[in-house]
Amino acid sequence: MSEGNPLWSAALFGQDALRIQGAVEAGLLDTRDAMLDVHAVARSGKQYAAAGARMTNQFDRVAEHVLGLEIDGTRMVPVGTFYELVLVRNILLYPFRIDTQKRSDPGEKWPRKITKIVAELFSAFGPQARWAEEALPGIGVEPPEPDLRRSLAELAELSPRPALVLIPYVMNLSGLHGAWWGQANLLDGAGHLDWASRFTALSVEQHGRPASVPQPRAAQPVFDSGELPHVMLATRSDAERNMIRKLDLPVKTEHEASESDTAKSDEH
Repeated sequence: MSEGNPLWSAALFGQDALRIQGAVEAGLLDTRDAMLDVHAVARSGKQYAAAGARMTNQFDRVAEHVLGLEIDGTRMVPVGTFYELVLVRNILLYPFRIDTQKRSDPGEKWPRKITKIVAELFSAFGPQARWAEEALPGIGVEPPEPDLRRSLAELAELSPRPALVLIPYVMNLSGLHGAWWGQANLLDGAGHLDWASRFTALSVEQHGRPASVPQPRAAQPVFDSGELPHVMLATRSDAERNMIRKLDLPVKTEHEASESDTAKSDEH
């Protein structure tokens, strides 16, 4: 599979194509940072916290940077699940992780089981599916046309109908190792994709960030870090010493700790 002509993005996003691409790249790098930060704070050998941070931040951080471009008409679209998608220049952006190991292209298969929301997004906003035009033997069972949830059905009624751009990426606890964006058809219920020669590699350099290592905290003053106070020791006055002699009080001094004293302390 060869990388497609980047002119596809200019056709979809117009003069804002490069700005939107930069925002997507920045959003993915922020997602990486959030994942690594959460994993470091979690102090766990498991990846549950990191996975949750990556899953939510992939949508939030991309949307945050795209919204920051202040392109007219950009807005968040609820899709009936835990996340929302950003709509910019009438294009829905959908980031998702395709792998944890480095690869040279996004592949031709959806990485997981096709969920209902994914099937609806492809059905309503993907480019025209090739399986609808010609039979492809051996590929699999054609996906049924799903009923759209209300939020997507209302969006699909817009004219022109919004399009869907996928943002597959490779990420693990050592960083972000590749990302692309483009349009694809969902060919069947097994998740085979047809990129139709429309995908472009994104620039996601690591910038030297170490994986899952918390940054050292700057030295902060603590209660015992200052200089010890100088305490003036006062001696008894002549009047005090005369009073003690008149009262005939015994002089008391500290005694050495005995074994019995130590035993009592250990019991408590």
